[in-house]
Amino acid sequence: MGDSERPDTTMRFGVFEVDPRSGDLRRSGTRIRLQDQPFKVLIALLEHPGEVVTREELQVRIWPQESFGDFDHAVNVAVAKLRAALGDSAEVPRYVETLHRRGYRFIFPLAGTGGPNPGVATTQESIRSTIAPALNASAQPIPSKLRSWTRLSAVLVVGLLGAATFAFWTYRRLAQPTRMNSPEMEITKVTNKGNVDSVAISPDGRYLVYAFPDKERLGLWTREIGTQSEVQILRSEEPLVINGLTFSPDGTHVYFSRIVNESARHSHLYRLPVLGGTPQLLIKDVDSPVGFSPDGGRFVFVRKDLKRNAAEVRLANADGTGERLLTTVNEAGSVWSQSGGSWSPDGQTIAVSVAFWPGKPGSELATISVADGSVHALYTSQDTYEMGRPLWLPEGDALVVVLYDNKVGGRLWTISYPAGEAKPLTHDFENYDPLINMTRDGKTIAANASAMAFNIYVLQATDFSRAQQLTFGRHFVNSVTVGPDGRLLVHELLNPQGELWKMSADGSQRVLFSSLRNIGIFTIRCGTFVLFVAAPKGTQELIRVDADGLNPKTLTSGNIWSPSCSLDGRFVFYADLVIRPQRILRISIEGGDPVEIAKVSGDGMTGTMDVSPDGRFLAYPYHASQPDTFGLIVVPVEGGAPVKTFPIIDADCVRWSPDGTGIDLNLTRDGIENIFEQPLAGGELRQLTKFTSGRFSDDSWSPDGKQMYVAHGEMSRDVVLISNFR
Repeated sequence: MGDSERPDTTMRFGVFEVDPRSGDLRRSGTRIRLQDQPFKVLIALLEHPGEVVTREELQVRIWPQESFGDFDHAVNVAVAKLRAALGDSAEVPRYVETLHRRGYRFIFPLAGTGGPNPGVATTQESIRSTIAPALNASAQPIPSKLRSWTRLSAVLVVGLLGAATFAFWTYRRLAQPTRMNSPEMEITKVTNKGNVDSVAISPDGRYLVYAFPDKERLGLWTREIGTQSEVQILRSEEPLVINGLTFSPDGTHVYFSRIVNESARHSHLYRLPVLGGTPQLLIKDVDSPVGFSPDGGRFVFVRKDLKRNAAEVRLANADGTGERLLTTVNEAGSVWSQSGGSWSPDGQTIAVSVAFWPGKPGSELATISVADGSVHALYTSQDTYEMGRPLWLPEGDALVVVLYDNKVGGRLWTISYPAGEAKPLTHDFENYDPLINMTRDGKTIAANASAMAFNIYVLQATDFSRAQQLTFGRHFVNSVTVGPDGRLLVHELLNPQGELWKMSADGSQRVLFSSLRNIGIFTIRCGTFVLFVAAPKGTQELIRVDADGLNPKTLTSGNIWSPSCSLDGRFVFYADLVIRPQRILRISIEGGDPVEIAKVSGDGMTGTMDVSPDGRFLAYPYHASQPDTFGLIVVPVEGGAPVKTFPIIDADCVRWSPDGTGIDLNLTRDGIENIFEQPLAGGELRQLTKFTSGRFSDDSWSPDGKQMYVAHGEMSRDVVLISNFR
């Protein structure tokens, strides 16, 4: 049989092509050098995508004559070389996942066969020459006094993942996919930077604009998709936070909102030529990406109102003039940035994603009449703690949106219009960020896909510079608590059953802690008991169990936020953030009626709350609109005037030090997140942990104050293009 008659055996995933016959591995058409044994490992994994290939199977297939010691070294080296060729990471795998002491698994979806990917031409002049020469191509430095405030946008995972902390009330699982993406769908990885923040695709599908740090400075880049050439179009003197990108309908400008005030978290909207220049300030206080009308003359955006707990849907002309209120959505004034809205192809309807926060479960995809501002709930789900940016398909009969829950993460769905029927679009292992973009013809989606791994570490109070890792693998531990018996209680995000596990203090002997399901992230030690918030019947309940997980007792139900236990184990404090003004309540460990003890300071609580070891004070982050500030506050448990306030705008997860002399906070400084201690007496922050990369999702002191257990890990975010999905 001639070469032209042989069947195509090429395997494709993302930008990679693998030819088993020739032994070639190519990235975007360029051959990558890979030795024989790593290549054979790759073939073995590709032949069983999504399945575990054991080390024993690899030994029989590739190293049948090697002794155990020689094989163990050989396979480790081969996998390391394979990962290096793919640009992959063992800690946060995108392609090859390690299953400790078992083997390996290929986790990226394989694409259908087809023609080879185009070759790559790379010059910045190429991209400049293909866009209208009238654009100013000089990227000017922009002075900024803003510190990087990344903890707000990702309180547990960093992008992703942040909203998961404020999503503990999401309990039941979205319909689980039973298959991978169809062979026709193609998911192509475009960047390999690991820290892309936002992305937009031009209406014609030729260009991308995306944000990522350059030497710890967040900047914007324009990339020509066909040649992969790119040019930086915005550089900042200091890190800044981008809240969504959108191309203008004619493809000549990019609109973006960014946080610009060091003492508050408000975003302002700017317009910038796609090849750089001086950004033009259009509107202040814009908390979402913009969505353009079909004729390009107007756009829609969302402005949050923390004091009223409302989200205003507003319209403006393309140049920022003529701003007006279209409608207001109540119970949606989240401290998080909003996903924004999308204009229907006929120009009569705007779709807006609404995340109800706090207390009211779930999210809603609402449609709003442009003519009169009337609101209709197209799709509502109590299982979904966040809905991403909705995008209309060109026919106007459906929208594409990312739906999140804390059991399966972020997946792409279609919502039919006007029926409101939801169907999963993607079934792969990727977790997609909420702010997706789509070409004008509806054939290509640009999205950030994230992979993450958070494990448990222990640090000794006498030496915070050394962290001992206790768990390994692709976990996403988002809650760790030391129980009354010294064992660790662990909750994981993307846990289909919402279970709580326990393990020994060294990370071994993991077993199920309780038979209850749908447990949220709040788990605390309270004397000889363990308390957690769960929804076994669909409603939030504060449940007490014995140290062994038995004898559950519901103490109260309703809107329960951030429970904290007094040192003597007699009382539990928690917040109700739904009723305005927000309240702090106390309930006996034996149950009974909750008693309101204080109002939340300012306009509302913006993170978790903790009671001091002596039971006298409560500490929590807050927001106040008069004047407009964020900070950390310490108040007496019986209410009254604040004892201390600290101007720490990025405080969210709060924990008292064991001796009560300080408050521990997860903060990002100089681009790196660590745990700092704010002395109660005042003064400078004191850095405790010494991590050089990664993020925290939780921390817990041992009862004797000698060890700190932390959930720490990495998250990788890169741009992917999704096509052939409809």
